[in-house]
Amino acid sequence: MRDNKVTHVNVTLNHIYQALPTPAPVQARPRFANEQQREVLRLLVSIRPHDRGVFDFMEREFGTRMVIDLNDLQLKRARRYAETVQAKATRSAGWRGQDDEKKQHEVH
Repeated sequence: MRDNKVTHVNVTLNHIYQALPTPAPVQARPRFANEQQREVLRLLVSIRPHDRGVFDFMEREFGTRMVIDLNDLQLKRARRYAETVQAKATRSAGWRGQDDEKKQHEVH
């Protein structure tokens, strides 16, 4: 009797291919700002150029610094925030102006 040590191994490979989910279509941004967006942009231009607080607010709250990316509700919030920043800047400029006038009167 021969002693044959034979091991039989069955290997089954199953390749299952699943279609990748199709990404949602990318909505193209409008090429031109609408009237509400233009209004916010005009307001931003009127604020001191080196004041980036409004842009930081937009990035923190909406995840973008671009006015054109905002929806109507976000535009309203950004406009209100910019108006508040502008009002505070105007008030502080007024206070500085009063201090300057007092100094000029004291000197003369």
